[in-house]
Amino acid sequence: MQNATQTQNQDSNVAVLKNAFDSFIASHNLQKLVRKQTSKAIALNSRDNAIAHLKRKATQIRENYSLDGEVNTNLISEADGVWITKLYLGKAVIKLNDEQFVGEFANFEEAMNCLNDFIALVEQGEPTCVKGIDDAIARIATYSIKDRSVV
Repeated sequence: MQNATQTQNQDSNVAVLKNAFDSFIASHNLQKLVRKQTSKAIALNSRDNAIAHLKRKATQIRENYSLDGEVNTNLISEADGVWITKLYLGKAVIKLNDEQFVGEFANFEEAMNCLNDFIALVEQGEPTCVKGIDDAIARIATYSIKDRSVV
């Protein structure tokens, strides 16, 4: 009798766990669907869109860093205690004076400031930065369609 009761309890526990897991999966899939529907892809075909994209990436990087203290994107990364900022627009390198900018910094804040300063310079119309963005946009126009927009 005790074995039958134990088996029944185990079956009940398995059913509860299965329902909880199914519920978790359904919730995750719903959240994923909502995120997909609410996030609009930005076509990287204008300076305004490029600035909006870079600002959004900077916000995401800051949020990710504040959550777990780590960042590893093509814009900002950390290697051996050195924070590196590289300028990209989607998958296109942003060149300043025909060279890729690579800045090395002692901490995350300095690396973020570099990215934010670049964005501000583009907004203010600084010629070298604007040319870098415009050239990157022109390169993106030659990419496959899936690489021309970013979410």
